[in-house]
Amino acid sequence: MKETFAQVVNEFKKEIMKYFPDIAEELELVVAIHTSLNIKEISQPVAIFLMGPPASGKTTTLELIKPLNDVIWRDNFTPAALVSGVKDMDPEEMLLYQLNEHTLVVPEFAPLSQNQNAKQIMADLTRLCDSNGLIRQTGFGDIGFSKHMRFNLIFATVRFDEKSYTLMSTMGPRLLTIRFTKKKQSFADISKRLVKISQERPYSEKLEIGRKIVQTFMNKISKIYPNGISINSKMDDSSTVQTIADYSQLLAMLRGLVIKQGREFTSEVIKEDPQRCFTTLITIARSLSFIRGRSFISPQELSMIKRIVFDSADPNRVNILKNLLKNGSISTSKFVKDSGLSRATVYRRFHELVLLGLCNFTKKPTKSKPESCIILDEKWKFLEER
Repeated sequence: MKETFAQVVNEFKKEIMKYFPDIAEELELVVAIHTSLNIKEISQPVAIFLMGPPASGKTTTLELIKPLNDVIWRDNFTPAALVSGVKDMDPEEMLLYQLNEHTLVVPEFAPLSQNQNAKQIMADLTRLCDSNGLIRQTGFGDIGFSKHMRFNLIFATVRFDEKSYTLMSTMGPRLLTIRFTKKKQSFADISKRLVKISQERPYSEKLEIGRKIVQTFMNKISKIYPNGISINSKMDDSSTVQTIADYSQLLAMLRGLVIKQGREFTSEVIKEDPQRCFTTLITIARSLSFIRGRSFISPQELSMIKRIVFDSADPNRVNILKNLLKNGSISTSKFVKDSGLSRATVYRRFHELVLLGLCNFTKKPTKSKPESCIILDEKWKFLEER
């Protein structure tokens, strides 16, 4: 009896949960992003960072898709590797000419703040993610090309610091992030886990099994859909699409850059048009829905979309937002006490979010004198319901 795609999906999920339960969600996301290359209606590149501390599972997640034919694996990423200025170099050896219809994976992306090529890398990625190629001027003339490309970028890194988020804001929401976290465990729990590891298959053996599971899944997709995958956007859940649109605006705001003059903020704010972010998030939602056995977006995709939105913004801003959603308002003095930050730092972070349009300053009555606090701006009240 011919195997249906629903059966293929269920078998894939069962096998991943059996061998890699701790990274099942993240692996599903990575496989979905890679699968987007085969969906006819998708042309928008997806660029995403897998971020987390060592041994959090991000490298294993990427290792599982490494053997796929249309994955390009690079241990590092530099402007020179993308487009070289070396005279008489064969263009086909440059990464740019290999990207189309591929997913580029970089398992150890150096922190932007420590990378001397950070600005050039961000500029190149900005142009690449517009999916119209890249042309660089060199001493030997222009190198590169300007034509539509379809590809994905998946990078792994340990963390972003404040400088990195400032650099990221110049790209707007073109680059997204998913965070890997380590579960807090007691001394006894860690010991139990280590003993369990000694009784399991060796890591290399599990990795090989996982690679075969992913490869088999991709092979079956190709067999069932030899002419490419078609989706049915008319069947998309309209409420879910609306929520993704709302969260796209939220991310564009959270990633906004408030211009300073000296040490003081100006009223000038640079925010990306949320359309880019929306298109990318819809691409991810469509790809997730497909590898979950559907040809349309459903509410099931929202959990991962929301996670990506919050993971893609500066955690300092996200922390304040989540605090607002939980408590309705935040007083400056209480946040100073709870966070351990100076009053000046807290006021600066509050002021940034007010200028970005997330919240407003107000005064809260107390027994002694009114206290300065922030409340969520009216247009973001819908977040409290979700």
